[in-house]
Amino acid sequence: MPESAQEQSWCEFACSALAMRMEKMFEQTAAVLEETDHDALRRMRVWSRRSRAAFALAAPCLPERQARQAERELKRAADALGAARDLDVAIEELNQRKQALPLAQRSGLTLFAEHLQQERSQRQKEVILALQRMKQRGLPELMRALLQKDDSD
Repeated sequence: MPESAQEQSWCEFACSALAMRMEKMFEQTAAVLEETDHDALRRMRVWSRRSRAAFALAAPCLPERQARQAERELKRAADALGAARDLDVAIEELNQRKQALPLAQRSGLTLFAEHLQQERSQRQKEVILALQRMKQRGLPELMRALLQKDDSD
């Protein structure tokens, strides 16, 4: 927790940066869960990575126990989002390469693409579980409360 005015200014900056990034991340939740916007997962992953970076700056300004809990949940969600996004990129790249091949040579890539798509479906379940867990543990509310508390100090 901050002790001096300079540390307080730093904490205000760090917590403000974290709050903005977390909000941007949480804004993508519905579209990621419903799979209505395929780009939402990419955006959520980007904001989860930015949130984790900002979290490293803000953590010393937050109560230690809650900060550790929030950081664990954020990492779990970021890992699930990353695994799913990596498969999205691989599937997209594979499909582009497949289109460049003659029809007779596409069957092997088609089978592999189907395998990757099945793996991606499994990863989506993991993303859903991570986001549900984040919500059940109250991470959005916890972060808002912690960050607002710090703003009012």
